[in-house]
Amino acid sequence: MKRSLLTVILIVISFVCGAKVRLPAIISDNMVLQRQTRANIWGWADPGKPITVTTSWNLRQYRATADKDGGWLVKVATPEAGGPYAITVSDGHGTTLKNILIGDVWICAGQSNMEMPVIGFWGQPVNSAAETIMRSGDDRKVRFATIERQTGNIPEKDCTTAWCVASPATTPSFSAIGYFFARELSRTLDIPIGVISSSWGSARMEAFMTREAAAPVTGPEFLDKIDRNDAIQTRPAYLYNGMIAPITRFTARGFVWDQGAANRFEWRQFAALTKAMVEFWRKEWGDDKMPFYNIQLSPYHFGKPGNIEMPLTEMAQLEAVKITPLSYLVPAGDIYNETEPHQPEKDILGRRTALIALVKTYGVETSLPVDPIVPDSIRFDGGKAIVRFANAWYGLYPSSGIEGFELAGEDRVFHPAKARTVPKTPVVEATCDMVPKPVAVRYAFRNQIRATLFNTTGMPVCPFRSDNWDK
Repeated sequence: MKRSLLTVILIVISFVCGAKVRLPAIISDNMVLQRQTRANIWGWADPGKPITVTTSWNLRQYRATADKDGGWLVKVATPEAGGPYAITVSDGHGTTLKNILIGDVWICAGQSNMEMPVIGFWGQPVNSAAETIMRSGDDRKVRFATIERQTGNIPEKDCTTAWCVASPATTPSFSAIGYFFARELSRTLDIPIGVISSSWGSARMEAFMTREAAAPVTGPEFLDKIDRNDAIQTRPAYLYNGMIAPITRFTARGFVWDQGAANRFEWRQFAALTKAMVEFWRKEWGDDKMPFYNIQLSPYHFGKPGNIEMPLTEMAQLEAVKITPLSYLVPAGDIYNETEPHQPEKDILGRRTALIALVKTYGVETSLPVDPIVPDSIRFDGGKAIVRFANAWYGLYPSSGIEGFELAGEDRVFHPAKARTVPKTPVVEATCDMVPKPVAVRYAFRNQIRATLFNTTGMPVCPFRSDNWDK
C-alpha cells in the first residue's frame, strides 16, 4: 500500500516538474501576428523557470523567466507581412506553433449584429452567404478567432478560442461583418488579416469596460442599477472581465465596433461613454493610436415608429467620433429590416468599414469621400429648407424622390416634405405645402426611417435635425 502511494506521488511530481509551458488560447497555430512591431507572446510555467521563445522568420531567441505566479511575457520583433512561420516556446520542453502569418490584427466587438455569423441566425440570413462560404477557401490569408461567451467578476487571464483559416468548414460560424471586413482588406492590401471577434447579443457598453472607466460618465448609482439586471451581458465589467481582458495583451492594429441599441435610452451620455470605453481599451492594449471604427445603428424595429430615441442615439454616435481622436463612423442608416434587428446586409457593412479603413488607416486612396455626410449649412428661404452637405464632393443621389425629410413651422409640428437635389451642387431643397414658413428641418429622424440619400461612394447621409426639440 505504502509503495503504491509512493509511486503515485512520484508520478505526480514527475508530471508537474515535466509539465510543458502553457500558452493562452489566443496564442495558437494559424494565428496572425501584428506586422512590423514588437508583438507580445506570453504564458505560464513553473515559477522561476527560464523560458526561450524562438521565431522562425529571423531565428532569433527571446528569453524570460516565469515570475512567482508562473507568468512570463516576451516581445518579439515581427517583420513585414508574410508567412507561414513557426514559433517555438520552451521551458526545457518545447511547444511549436505552426502556420503563423504576419499581417494586421483587428478586434471586432459589440452586440448581436457583430456576433451574427456568415451563416446567419435562425431564420435570419446574411446576404450572399452560400457563395461567400463556398469561395472562402480562396482567402487563405484571412484568419479569425471567436472568443466564446464568458463572464467574470474579476479580469480573467484566459478564454476559450482558437484561430481558424478561412475555409468552407470554418467561415460559416464566424462574425459576418468581421469576415467581410477582413476579406476586403486582405484582397486590397494583399496581406494577411486576422480578426478576433468578442461579441454578445444585447450587451451594454458598460459591460465591456470596468466600473472605474464607466463611472465618471454614468455615475456609480446608475452602474449599481444595471448591475442588478437579469441579463448578465448588461452588467458592468462582466464582458470585459471574461472576453476582453484575456486578449488585451494580443498586439493588434485597431478596433471595429457595432453596438448601441442596448444603450439607446441613455443617448445624452452615449458619446461620452463611447469615448471613455475607447480610451480605456487603448490604455489596456498600451497603444493610444489604435483606430476605432464605429458602425452606426441601423433604423431597425427597436422603438415605436414615431419616436426618436434611435436617431438621437445615431447622432450621439456621430458626436462620439468627433470627440474621440482616430475614431471613425461607418454610416448604416440605409440598412433596414422591417421585422428583425439583424440585417442581412452584413456584406455591405463589412465592405463599407473596410473602404473607410483603407482611406483613414491605410491611406490607399485619400480622395474618396468617406467622412460622415452631414449638413454644412442650413437656411430657410422662400418656404424652403436649403441644406448644403459636407463630404459629398461628387454630388448626391437620387436627384428627386428623396424620402425622410420633414419640416416644421413655429408650431413645432413636423410634416413629411418633398426634397430634391440642386444640380451640380451638394445641396438639397425641401418643401412642404403644410409648412409654408419652415423653421426646422429633419432627415431620417424617426425610428424605422431608412436613409434614402447617398454620396457617390454609396455612403448614406446621416440622420440630422436643425432643432433641439427632444419631445
